[in-house]
Amino acid sequence: MRRVCLLLMLLSGCAAAPVPPPTPTVLCQVPAGLLANRPQPSRPQGDYQQRDVAQYLIALHQWGTQGWARVAAVKQWVNTHCE
Repeated sequence: MRRVCLLLMLLSGCAAAPVPPPTPTVLCQVPAGLLANRPQPSRPQGDYQQRDVAQYLIALHQWGTQGWARVAAVKQWVNTHCE
């Protein structure tokens, strides 16, 4: 009887640890306005002057700045709503 009890105690100690439940996946949907692509400024075509190139560079810089601002807004939105 002692051996059976000892054997049961030893076997119960070898039982596998319970598997923790999987962590739930949280999905977040970023507002569509923050993901909308803005059209890239059109390049000067044909016979153009330096003024046209300068205006294009200014428009391109503004376009890029707005894009990075949207990326920052998405990051802030995700940090606020998805954690």
